[in-house]
Amino acid sequence: MAQGSGVLIYDGECALCVTCVGWITRHWAANSSITAVRSDEWSHGERSVTLTRTELDRAVWWVDGDRRYEGARAISQALRRVPGAWSLVGRLLDVAPFSWIASRVYRVIAERRRCQADKSATGSAPSTNHGARA
Repeated sequence: MAQGSGVLIYDGECALCVTCVGWITRHWAANSSITAVRSDEWSHGERSVTLTRTELDRAVWWVDGDRRYEGARAISQALRRVPGAWSLVGRLLDVAPFSWIASRVYRVIAERRRCQADKSATGSAPSTNHGARA
């Protein structure tokens, strides 16, 4: 069973990001100490990892202890904590050639997410936050 701890930090203005985080948080094990937080609500607090506003605006992040993962690697880490086959998918995303493909796909989507966020702000796309878990 996939368990663990960590924080998934995502763009709460991006409809696709919110939808994906909503799905993944519903599938994390109930007994895990994993949370998801919007990047505009992130505070490193007592954590040893610090992320700048530029880094938070650039990509999704996974923070676990003193480790931090960006973009496709963050998604991989989040999927590893989902029980069952999705945990295997998360592991595969860290292995070449899957890691190369995942990284490229992530970059393409991330470059276009600002367009999606703009559509959300004008009412053209939904922007419901299902993702944050306390």
